[in-house]
Amino acid sequence: MAVTVARICADFIRLLVTLTRPLSDYVLAILYRLFMGETKKLPPIDNKILLLSATELAEKIRKRQLSCEEIMKAYVERAKQIHPYINAAVDERYEDALKDARNVDKFLASGVKSEEDIARDTPLLGIPFTCKEAIGVKGMRQSCGLVRYKDHLAEEDSDTPALYRKAGGIPVTVTDVPELCMWWESSSHVNGLTKSPFDITRTVGGSSVSSLNIVRYLQIILNAEATHYSLAISRTHCQSRWRRTGFYHARLGDRLR
Repeated sequence: MAVTVARICADFIRLLVTLTRPLSDYVLAILYRLFMGETKKLPPIDNKILLLSATELAEKIRKRQLSCEEIMKAYVERAKQIHPYINAAVDERYEDALKDARNVDKFLASGVKSEEDIARDTPLLGIPFTCKEAIGVKGMRQSCGLVRYKDHLAEEDSDTPALYRKAGGIPVTVTDVPELCMWWESSSHVNGLTKSPFDITRTVGGSSVSSLNIVRYLQIILNAEATHYSLAISRTHCQSRWRRTGFYHARLGDRLR
């Protein structure tokens, strides 16, 4: 008898929540806007280079239709423009990235390798990429959001950034994470709070959120991992999409969006 009553009560509560949820969402949205104001978004993208996919840019670099330095400058300028709004990048190598880009242009101008060989050996040649701060990129900060390690620099590339570099990619930034990547908010006493690019008054969600921020409004390749749904939750808050790799392999010709 007690079990039956408990089940009836549970079903009633579930029905009540289902019926009142849309109304409560609407009321909460009104209250939120009352206190926080209208949606605050990032400045619009004004350089069409930033709208091209990684595969498109890589092809244009190989064909020398766009210089690698021109592409890198576009991304660096955008990074500097949006950082005050979202606080996603916690360390950068802008000057070194531009230097690497110029070296790529010199290499292409030398004609040492054919376009086909470059596409086979270094398919990401000249493409900017970013990693969350917990993933080591040589010479860049790697504190995992802990004050104790706020001055720690990665001594070497971790496996994934090393593979990106081997494929021709150029690291530009590392991005914010919560302490030990264990919280919904990308916020710590080391790097501060990261905000959603979709609405900078809102939460971002997950430890991979800063990388998604960068992909949404800056870089075109990120390296992140999805412990505790940090990618799934983050992409919802940041209005981002991604192609799954790793166990779920991307197919040849897939676009990074």
